[in-house]
Amino acid sequence: MTSFEFKNIIQELEIRISDSPINNTPLGKDILSLMENFNSINSEKDNEIKNLNNIIKKQKGEQPVPNFDKKGKSSDISSKNELSEAEKALAGKDNKDCFKLTKDTIEKLKETEIPKKILKKLEELKSNKYETKKTFHDDIIKLIGQEEFDKYKTKLEKFAYYKKRIRKPKKPDIHIDRIEICRIDETLPDDAINVGFQENIVQDIEIKTDNVLFKKEKFYSASKNKTYIAKVPAGYEGEFGPGVKSQIFFMKYVNNMSEPKVCSALNCFGTMISNGYISKLLTEGIIIEGFHNEKNEIYKLAMKMAEYVGIDDTGSCENGVNKYVQILSHPQFSLFFTTPKKDRLTIIDLLRFSKKREFIFNQEAFDLLKKMNVSEKNIQIVKDKTNKKNVIDEKEMEKILNEMFLKKETGKITRLRIKEAGLIAFYHQETDTPIMNVFIADDAPQFKLITLFLGLCWVHEWRHYKKLKPVLNAHKKDIEAFRKVFWDFYTELAKYKTAPNIETSQILKKKFDDIFSMKYTYKDLQNRIDKTKLKKIELLTVLEKPQIPLHNNSSENGARLQKRREDVSLQTRSENGTKAKDTMLSMIETCRKQNYNSLQYIREKIKKPNRNPLLNFLNYSFNSS
Repeated sequence: MTSFEFKNIIQELEIRISDSPINNTPLGKDILSLMENFNSINSEKDNEIKNLNNIIKKQKGEQPVPNFDKKGKSSDISSKNELSEAEKALAGKDNKDCFKLTKDTIEKLKETEIPKKILKKLEELKSNKYETKKTFHDDIIKLIGQEEFDKYKTKLEKFAYYKKRIRKPKKPDIHIDRIEICRIDETLPDDAINVGFQENIVQDIEIKTDNVLFKKEKFYSASKNKTYIAKVPAGYEGEFGPGVKSQIFFMKYVNNMSEPKVCSALNCFGTMISNGYISKLLTEGIIIEGFHNEKNEIYKLAMKMAEYVGIDDTGSCENGVNKYVQILSHPQFSLFFTTPKKDRLTIIDLLRFSKKREFIFNQEAFDLLKKMNVSEKNIQIVKDKTNKKNVIDEKEMEKILNEMFLKKETGKITRLRIKEAGLIAFYHQETDTPIMNVFIADDAPQFKLITLFLGLCWVHEWRHYKKLKPVLNAHKKDIEAFRKVFWDFYTELAKYKTAPNIETSQILKKKFDDIFSMKYTYKDLQNRIDKTKLKKIELLTVLEKPQIPLHNNSSENGARLQKRREDVSLQTRSENGTKAKDTMLSMIETCRKQNYNSLQYIREKIKKPNRNPLLNFLNYSFNSS
């Protein structure tokens, strides 16, 4: 029996139960829940068999079967629609509910039981548009009376309803480069008089070469035995000028083009350039070093000034070696770092600007070890071995661990937890490093225990619910009902951020308990709700810190940016290439958040690599916010 046939049988049984006396009884609900559980188990086994068959096919050198659903689309767990609805409702920017009776609407109403004499009266309202239901009702009642209106109210609303889109006004500030007068080229009547001009703005762009032959003055001094040659203007060093160099960075990192495509595009514009030159410009030399230096300064400023930071990671590849891209994000900036690992030590290294690791074992470190479920025996050993020692470097730390665990293979997790606790404790007592107090992240373990506050992402949390795929209609209704409750509560939290107060905070905490104490017969949904309830403190961090966002979409968007880069170039080929990619993604994304023209920024850096225009812009933005 296939999964599809099994689902059909379950759905038929649900219909039979709904028509039987046991419907809505505890027994009926238990039977439905049991059937849903059988379906979940069957689906898991079915997927396991498919995966094993794919492994066998790969071993045979055959093409594996793609994992698509019946509609030909992969499973969608995006919360974009729910989040958009919640935020639009909050901001009052949703499409407006409006009403109008057009000629077509009245024609459709003729097919209903509404009398023709009433429809004839309603034709008087054909030119009217109503932005509220009340004004629409009032005008109809004046025409046909309250009694007739009550009789046909539902149909009139249904056919007259439409959503009015609230559009953002287009920007009128288009820079005019030249004005051209268009003259009439036909014979005019004798009585035609000039009444001025009708303006029509046409936007256009022209890309052309600007090849320059520099004749540099050259002098020779016999007494000094030295030749003096004039310098070219800034940015024109080498074979190519700032325009070409800017386009190379712009095409690769803003337009997301591969290096061969950049070369091809420049060749089409009439610039004779090679792939080798483009690769070298992007990864080596004074220009990319200027970008690296500014990124480092922005990194230091961001960690010092930001009240919180969002963090996420995604996989990447460097010359065949798998690595991880860490994204630190904030409304003011985005920073990308590629690391060999994604563990807690790596995250602390990022917060400490990758300084040499040092460890300290104080009371905080021992409390952390307890939270990390390290045994009391091992904690006591750590206390004995680190007693009377202040700061421990990494070499000495490894020596202590090797004494505790004679074989490196044993106690791997405990070794790691001891190092994490010691490094976190050292980080928290540092005075020359800014301490980050709030993380916005998903529920990954490496982001926990590092900061004083951890705000979990509500969008990530809802994804677990989106993965639930019930078969029975009763359980589908449960999911839909809970979806509305979940996102209504999200909207209330968002409203709280605009006007935080203790009273509302207490109400929302109680409401959270009520929502996530609800009971459902759908077992998978109930299990998921119980797990969410355990994350109450992290999900409600916003009540303590109203300035933080409720989701981590900023870091998620950074991860997507990395993935779109991989769509074009599967991997970087060298350490220099990886570093350049991280730096340029950081600078371009920060430019976007600062509303700073990225092409203009690149040109400024190429002409004067030692200047930091984006750093100055960001510094001003932080100080003025």
